[in-house]
Amino acid sequence: MLNLSKEHSGAKVVASMLAVTLCVGVVGCATSKKLGEKTTAKESVVKEEEPLEIVKIRFLEGVLTHDRVALAKFLTPDFSWREDESPMQETPFDFWERHKLWGELQKLAGERVVKSGNMMVSPKAASRPEFNGSRLGWRQVGGEWRLAYFYAGTQAVP
Repeated sequence: MLNLSKEHSGAKVVASMLAVTLCVGVVGCATSKKLGEKTTAKESVVKEEEPLEIVKIRFLEGVLTHDRVALAKFLTPDFSWREDESPMQETPFDFWERHKLWGELQKLAGERVVKSGNMMVSPKAASRPEFNGSRLGWRQVGGEWRLAYFYAGTQAVP
């Protein structure tokens, strides 16, 4: 028969906590990389792209809800949205609203990006200088990914 006095139940709790801690430590050690193992090029690319993927997901959430405050946090200070001169009072959000570009922005922000110079761009064709379709570009600012530009392209804006 079990004796569940306060003395014994406290010892059981401590023993259970030690067992859980030991299990977590063993599992963690088994799944982590061994010291001295080299990281492959593919692994380093995945690690570099992962933060951008997270930023893209958060950015897409803002695009879906048209949350201007949330989206502004993802734009570089010199963010560009027009290839011509924009009126002084115009914001990119006003431009996107007026030209019904939210869907195009959502589509491009959800696409895979490719490296072009110091930026990550979408679509892949945007890495070519002669490309004039809808495109966007991400770059790092202070170690964080920010959207540097989104151009709707000549066919999207009348």
